[in-house]
Amino acid sequence: MVETPADISKILVNAYPDCSFLSKLLIRFRPYICPFHELVKRVEKGSSVLEIGCGTGIMTILLAHLGKIKSGIGIDVSQKSISIAQKAIYPSSSKIVFKGISENESWPGGRFNTIISIDVLHHIQKEKQRVFIKKLSQTCNGGRVIFKDVSPKPFWKAIASKMHDFLLSGEHICIRSEREVLQWLKEEGFFIKEFQRLDMLWYSHYLIVAEK
Repeated sequence: MVETPADISKILVNAYPDCSFLSKLLIRFRPYICPFHELVKRVEKGSSVLEIGCGTGIMTILLAHLGKIKSGIGIDVSQKSISIAQKAIYPSSSKIVFKGISENESWPGGRFNTIISIDVLHHIQKEKQRVFIKKLSQTCNGGRVIFKDVSPKPFWKAIASKMHDFLLSGEHICIRSEREVLQWLKEEGFFIKEFQRLDMLWYSHYLIVAEK
């Protein structure tokens, strides 16, 4: 049972033996700024998971090591990140596939009881963010969505998040308020089961668990 970011970090260090030093460093320390130890608690054992914007696959790989999922598909527009995810080690009892997709490509079909989106929305252009939520709704077939992103409040923590992404990728992110995202999900027919903030260090996160 994992309780702390340190527990998560230990699992991930062993799961990614064949990536670069920089990638290993980012994977090792990300659990200290992203609340994976809380996110995994929202995934029921035996779930079939689709992770949108999986990056290097941390969440899906972690769920496999914790025995939480029977199958998982992770998609991302970064082929470099997908290549790292595909080399990760995980238990053979979980069937996992990582796939690179283009921005306009359709997401995988099928029935998933859990769809996960972690820190994806703020990387999407402002005018396309509402479309992303609609696409999320169309992919959810009566299951659960676990959605986490960064908050614009307090202002100084939002600045920290913007600086973080700019320094790592040179990207100017667009942070959308949790109030707007909650409203969008409700408009798409979701029932909001849980909402809370999960701040860590100087990063301000919010978590939404929604169901149809």
